[in-house]
Amino acid sequence: MTQSRRPGLDPKPCAGAGAWGPGFDDGPGFGWQDGCQGAIRLRSLGADMATPDAYANAVHAYIAAFDAGDAHAAAALFAPDGTIEDPYGSPARVGTESILAFYQFAMAGHARLSLTGPVRVAGDAAAFAFTAHVSQPGGTTLEIDIIDVFRFDESGLIRAMQAFWSPANMRSV
Repeated sequence: MTQSRRPGLDPKPCAGAGAWGPGFDDGPGFGWQDGCQGAIRLRSLGADMATPDAYANAVHAYIAAFDAGDAHAAAALFAPDGTIEDPYGSPARVGTESILAFYQFAMAGHARLSLTGPVRVAGDAAAFAFTAHVSQPGGTTLEIDIIDVFRFDESGLIRAMQAFWSPANMRSV
């Protein structure tokens, strides 16, 4: 196995870091260091990208926006030309106005989100599993198990969101 470092990658130094791992730096702007989780600064074509920690922080800000019922805060996490496919395969909502309208509707049911596992970051994407708890008339709650995937632009804004769920992932409690 050969260890390599592609040009254009700029790892941030951290204590106990190992060498670049074989086979994990195959794409532009991707790479990792053993023992240095979340501490690599990614670069692509000479332009700094947000760090993996920033991507995870964006996910937590998204969850917090839902918990606060703040559609504007959720929409502000997206690039001006960002897209949403929720659920995956549905027509994409494109741009700030469409994204804001989507979150205003989604939050009308006082939805609260709870992560069900860690945020996973790879390259320019973050994936996370969560349960949406949506208040229903009559005092019941609809729970939906969802996996979202965010793709980020160079400034750390969400350029694409895809939500993976179907009616099979829904239940009333």
